[in-house]
Formats: sequence, structure tokens, C-alpha cells
Amino acid sequence: MLQFPATDAVLNDFDKPYSCLVQPVSTTSDFYRSRSDNVFDAVNAYYHIDTMLRYIILDLEINVGPTEYTGGFQFDPHASDGEDNSFYSSWSQQLGYGEGGVDDAEDADVVVHELAHALHDILALGMSQEDGLAEVRSNKYDGRVFWLIILQVF
Repeated sequence: MLQFPATDAVLNDFDKPYSCLVQPVSTTSDFYRSRSDNVFDAVNAYYHIDTMLRYIILDLEINVGPTEYTGGFQFDPHASDGEDNSFYSSWSQQLGYGEGGVDDAEDADVVVHELAHALHDILALGMSQEDGLAEVRSNKYDGRVFWLIILQVF
């Protein structure tokens, strides 16, 4: 059985509806799941958070991570008590993905958008909420210019 490796993305079911209490496991190395399986959301969010952070940390050599706890960024693929609302909490430095319509953890753009809030908040030393700056920076992500979000902080 394979489990998510300990990396910069950590599944943590910290918010209602508490529907992903078990770490996803797989008998193969691909963690294949269909989107009808609730575990798909966890696998998808993990993949995109981990991939972006590997790029930022290993390729760009920007060492960034949560400062409020040890380990990688904690995310909950089914948060907000089932509401269609995703968030980054600057207080807890956790990422939560809502449900409704299409579950937000199934959408790579939403997953990385919330991660961009986290990165900007941490790199800006908690000042990212000033004058809506965090939303402007996080909205600039479109797959081609993500690196600009990071580089504009410096």
C-alpha cells in the first residue's frame, strides 16, 4: 500500500464536514481515482499543491512554508461545511476547499489560487491583506504567470 509521502502538502481534515478522515492509500503508484470518489479531491489537491511547491522550493530556490506549525501546508479538500467557498486562513495558515457545483479541490485553478494566497501572505510577512493586495496577486495566476506572483513579492 502506498500513502501520500511526507512533503510540503499535508492532508488535514480540520473543518466540517469531516469527510476525508483517512489518508488516501493505493495499491499502485498512480493513486488513480474517479471524481465520483471523495478521495479524488484529496489526491487532486495534494498533487497540485505538491507540484507547485516543488517548483517554487526546488527550481526557484525560494524556501517557503508555514510558520505557524511544522510540516507542509495543511489542506482540507472538503471544508466550509459543504458550502461553495474555498479559503486560505492567514491565522492558521491552512487551506480549505469548499463543495458545491464542482468541488473546489477538483479544480486545479482553485487549488493553486488558494495556495497563492498562502505563499503571498507568508512571503509578505502577513501584510498581504492590505488594500486587497492578496486577491489581486492570487487572481493573476493563470498557469502561465504563476511565477510572477512569487517574483513580484521581492
